[in-house]
Amino acid sequence: MPDITTGNILIIVSGQDINQPGMNVAFDCALATENMYIAAQSLGLGAHIYMGLVSGVNSRKQDLGISDGYSVITALRIGNVDAGVDVISSASPRNSMESVVNYK
Repeated sequence: MPDITTGNILIIVSGQDINQPGMNVAFDCALATENMYIAAQSLGLGAHIYMGLVSGVNSRKQDLGISDGYSVITALRIGNVDAGVDVISSASPRNSMESVVNYK
């Protein structure tokens, strides 16, 4: 992930707690988050999506102004990227394909 050092904002994306056939609120929220991520990147900003760690935020919904009947689904951090950072230098190490793909 790029080193996002200045101008950070955190967008909390929440969805209504409903359980209706054919509706997937978490999926819809994830798509909305992805679109904001792509928009930020297209503007030359750094961005990072958080999903797993946001479950703890639900205990602070009232502090964040999230209405009853809604749950936090994702969070998106957006900020300015250091001038010397690029896609190559900021990429995290990857496992080799052979270590993660099995052929049978």
